[in-house]
Amino acid sequence: MPKSVSANPVGEPPAGIAAVAPARSDLHSSDGASADMAAETACAEMNGAEMLTPAALSARARRLLAALQVATLNEGEPLRPGISSLTITSPLTGTPLATLAGTEPAALDAAIGRAAASFRTWRLVPAPARGNLVGAFAQGLRRHRQLLAELITLETGKITAEALGEVQEAIDICDFALGLSRQLHGLTIASERPQHRMMET
Repeated sequence: MPKSVSANPVGEPPAGIAAVAPARSDLHSSDGASADMAAETACAEMNGAEMLTPAALSARARRLLAALQVATLNEGEPLRPGISSLTITSPLTGTPLATLAGTEPAALDAAIGRAAASFRTWRLVPAPARGNLVGAFAQGLRRHRQLLAELITLETGKITAEALGEVQEAIDICDFALGLSRQLHGLTIASERPQHRMMET
């Protein structure tokens, strides 16, 4: 059935949309690139034998996660009541790499509520503008490609070529979605009302 929608110029998000999807500076800033380089340099300093020791693998994983701004728990660090944790184990040695803290149920419910409320504004943003956000995410994947691939290798045991392929596949999916954002065709029906149109999508 055709639905009635108010005119909204393409490429002009509704007021307040910046609060819905704030830009992630770490995706495209020089600081992010510097963090990548620092982590890669630190990892490259370890020789093959050292890299297979549990302590070295754990330290390497922590460096990579820190470069990607992912917080980890220190060994023996207590958790607040009601918070669970997730320990990542490497199949290369069977030993823990890092432990990530969960989110309190109340904080999780609040985040879901904010996301649901934001969607009511986000859905009014033209598809090409939404696609631009996916494109920015793809640029972040490209910038951190090597770090992400090393994490995949540590967590899954995949060889470097396969790990890089996993990251590239995510980049390709983003690029595909970005292209589709300008190809979401439908039927526009003329309306007798000024500044108004009917669309079938």
